[in-house]
Amino acid sequence: MFMMCRAENTQILFKMKQRRPQAKNIGSLLERKQKEQPNNGNFELSYHNFSLQLPLSYLPMTIVAVLVVLLSYFLWKVVLVFFPQQKPTRVQLKVIEGHENYANCAGIYVASHQSLNGLSVYICKKNDRFIGWNGDCWVCTSLQYLHNVLKDQERGFGGFRASTNNEQNIFSSEWDDYKVEDCSVEIFIKFN
Repeated sequence: MFMMCRAENTQILFKMKQRRPQAKNIGSLLERKQKEQPNNGNFELSYHNFSLQLPLSYLPMTIVAVLVVLLSYFLWKVVLVFFPQQKPTRVQLKVIEGHENYANCAGIYVASHQSLNGLSVYICKKNDRFIGWNGDCWVCTSLQYLHNVLKDQERGFGGFRASTNNEQNIFSSEWDDYKVEDCSVEIFIKFN
């Protein structure tokens, strides 16, 4: 008896070896297969190059564990579809060589939990600046105006500098005096 589960590029295969046939008249094919394979009451859990022999008494727990993992994986995919995360969460405005840093807008901005016109607000506390979406472009202005702009969810507000395209993704925005760079911290764990 075989049970197979698939999740994208992942394949988990259970091979169960039964102690005795379910009925006496199953057929000569089953009897031949049983003679070829020993009936030791185990099942084999295989994942890529990894294989594990376990007693049949562990089968229900193993099936439940695999189903929980697969369900968690698919739920996470659903969450990402309906609640996409805008990554990265930190952006840096760097002055383009030969341009000026008007009003000290260059710096590292961190995404806050606040949103303006449906998009995240990025704050640079060091320079007392924030970047927000005004409905048409990204605007960099003084942090002292943030409360009023958020309260009114004002569209079309101005500031010291603004992006030149109407790209809603801040990381694809273009600015006259600045280039936008990803400066998020990412941690990778690699198992060998």
